[in-house]
Amino acid sequence: MQPDKTPPDSTLDLEASEVDTRANRAETEGPLGVITRSSASNPTSREQVLAAIGPFIEMGVELNRALHQLRQGVTDVAKVLNEHRKELGPALRTAIEVVQKFPAALRGSLHSLAMQGWYLDPEWPLPTSLELARQIADGSKEDVTGWLVDHYRSRIAALEELLCSQHPKRALIFKRAFAAHQAGHYELSVPVLLSQADGIAHELCGRELYSRRPDKGLQGLIDSQDALESLFASALAAPSPVNATKDERGQDFSGLNRHLVLHGIDVGYGSEENSLKALSLVNYASFALRRSKHEERLLKRD
Repeated sequence: MQPDKTPPDSTLDLEASEVDTRANRAETEGPLGVITRSSASNPTSREQVLAAIGPFIEMGVELNRALHQLRQGVTDVAKVLNEHRKELGPALRTAIEVVQKFPAALRGSLHSLAMQGWYLDPEWPLPTSLELARQIADGSKEDVTGWLVDHYRSRIAALEELLCSQHPKRALIFKRAFAAHQAGHYELSVPVLLSQADGIAHELCGRELYSRRPDKGLQGLIDSQDALESLFASALAAPSPVNATKDERGQDFSGLNRHLVLHGIDVGYGSEENSLKALSLVNYASFALRRSKHEERLLKRD
């Protein structure tokens, strides 16, 4: 699946010395191919922007520190850029627009993936989510699903190791679930992974992953955070197939749904695709809620 448009680029959470390295690597390593090439609608190429920023690496250090601390807000980043208006010249407006628009675009792309039953893998470049969401909006859902199935197939061993190391008390359960998946026993792997995702939510933030109640579900946590702090967790709290209620599902519902699976109502969920979707969910929950837990500690400390 080859993209035909350029999503916004991002170097969030990178040290300044790694900006060029990550930008170049995104072109060669991105599973979707070159996802950061210049759009015809934007005459300022990526190379020109990087060339303009290059001589001012001290400013880059300051900028990336601001980006790394998302909870301080986009205004801090814009302020840093504004202070270097003369040095950056024509690249400044493009840079500011990307910084300001990226969080909302990323949030939308995460929700778009969740509506298809899939969740971001933190290991892929963030613009990949934007490109996948664009493909979904363009009607290429089957292509997106095919790419995601291939991606998570390739990540099985790495994700088993990661989840077992991050949640040692659940390691045996994860090992058994992954063994069931590898053996093609998806009827066993799917409910275990769905339940462990809920357990991780309890473990990391004392909330129920699938509940919509503000006092029990993730929405109560999100309501206490600002838009940037809640960016990743919001994809778990928003309505989606996996947490859809009876009224939301309707008569023609065919997605992977936690209630239908764990209550024994759906007996046809046992497919590789659904098992990989459940794996993407538990992996994303571990990432997003761990991040929210860290930011909650920062808020309390402040």
